[in-house]
Amino acid sequence: MTIDWDILPLHVKERIVRLLDGPSLVMVACVSRAWAETALAQKWSRVSFTQLLRVFSSQTMLDVGPSTPMVRIWLQANGRLTIRLPLNQRFLQNPNPIETKRFFGYAKRVKVLSYAHDVQSHSHRLIEPTVIATLDACRPATMPRLFPDLPGLTFASSTIHGYTSIFPLLIGPALAELILDCQRPIRGNQEDYYVALHSSLELLKRTASQLFAFVVKMTQNQDSVPLVTIFTRHVASWTSLRKVVVTLGGIGMPACIRGLSTLRNLTDAELVILTDAIDLETVTFPVNAFPSLTDLTITSTISMLFLILRSTQPGTLRNIRVRLNEFCPVPTPSLQQLVQLVCYVSSDLHVLTLSVSAPESTRPITNLPTAAIFLPLLDHHNLLELVFEVGMPLQMTDADVETMALVWPELRTLRLGVDDYNPLPDWTPRTTCRAITSLLFHLTHLQVLGLEFDASSLDALTTDESRTEEDSNGRLRSLDDEPVRRSELEQFQVGWSLPGKPLNIACWIALMCPKLKDMTWHEAEGELEWRETKAMLEMLTWLEG
Repeated sequence: MTIDWDILPLHVKERIVRLLDGPSLVMVACVSRAWAETALAQKWSRVSFTQLLRVFSSQTMLDVGPSTPMVRIWLQANGRLTIRLPLNQRFLQNPNPIETKRFFGYAKRVKVLSYAHDVQSHSHRLIEPTVIATLDACRPATMPRLFPDLPGLTFASSTIHGYTSIFPLLIGPALAELILDCQRPIRGNQEDYYVALHSSLELLKRTASQLFAFVVKMTQNQDSVPLVTIFTRHVASWTSLRKVVVTLGGIGMPACIRGLSTLRNLTDAELVILTDAIDLETVTFPVNAFPSLTDLTITSTISMLFLILRSTQPGTLRNIRVRLNEFCPVPTPSLQQLVQLVCYVSSDLHVLTLSVSAPESTRPITNLPTAAIFLPLLDHHNLLELVFEVGMPLQMTDADVETMALVWPELRTLRLGVDDYNPLPDWTPRTTCRAITSLLFHLTHLQVLGLEFDASSLDALTTDESRTEEDSNGRLRSLDDEPVRRSELEQFQVGWSLPGKPLNIACWIALMCPKLKDMTWHEAEGELEWRETKAMLEMLTWLEG
């Protein structure tokens, strides 16, 4: 049976060509004009500005010498030394009218544009501002701007000229998703740069009133403090926001976080909140804050996190990722209270990750957190990812691990207490190989496992008497003859687990986890058992392959 291409809906055509690579798209575009329309729309939907300039011939566009003495050097795999200069692209003469028409034809198709001003990379060459100005002057009267229907823009500029000359030409009323890359050091006068950025955000508020995704990529250092203040002032200005990724701080942080909490459409928030020199008593939230929020990723202190979770509308959150920056180890009761609050704000939790950056804990072993912390989570049977790394080990027994395997059958990622903390004296994990085997047997979808256990317990497991049960005819049959269920595990993190006999452990892991790609561990000075175990595991995998 054949299906006419013309009768397929547009969204079906787009989904088909989205699966093709570049050369395949070119071949599809050569079939007919109807196929070319769909293929070219996909080909030019996500491009960088440098790729768009390839429509101009070498007689029109030329790479000229570097404007800065910067030189990049690469040592290739074959040992040859390559020196590459950061070239500028500019027009040697007025663009050819045919090439210009082709450029604007492709510009109408662009859905996501990437532009880096004064930034050299593999996909971006330094583009002279005169190129943009020349193109804007050649713009047809029927086009209100260079990219009239551009919904997505990724913009990076380390100088004032990018925000004063280029940024206003790229944004428009159709802009829905904006990613600002501010990770590179500022070049030139910093005060002028901050003023230009502030003015650009003011222009953005007037131009793109329906912006629904605002993402800011930046590094955390002393020079980023003024940038944080600027973004804190403007980020809550768009009532249509659905996704926001930003760092908040300064005296405007309380008002900004309160403004974000009232946005009715906000569903995804990734926030880094700097609470230095801020009185948390000044941070207030309305009743049932964040009414539509489903995904929350936050980096802050536990006090700020408690304020947000207690104010959030109950039952809305599904995915919660938390990183706490503390000046002292977090007490176990605080961790228990945090898990209880998480269950309060979520009725169907899918993801919970908690990592704590704090000084090492000196608490006694009897005061370490236990599996009782996770008791409120037992009602969330659709949990897909659980990460709990708090800078100290967790006391867990075989019964605790087997309970997790039964109540969370859909788990894909499970990491509990395998972060790189300093091991406590006399600490030994209570979980045995029997519990790990049961966990891998029941969690058929598990791909990442991080758990500390006693690998030396495998010897006792293999020397146990054979297990039997009566069949329907009253005869005994061996359970050890049943086929082993193979796990889908790809990453295994054992942390400070006690090592066992390398060959035995390697055979056990290879039998249970045939798809394992990586195994990591922490080892004390002079301990080589886990290193030998991995070497033997790789040898077994090679022999099996």
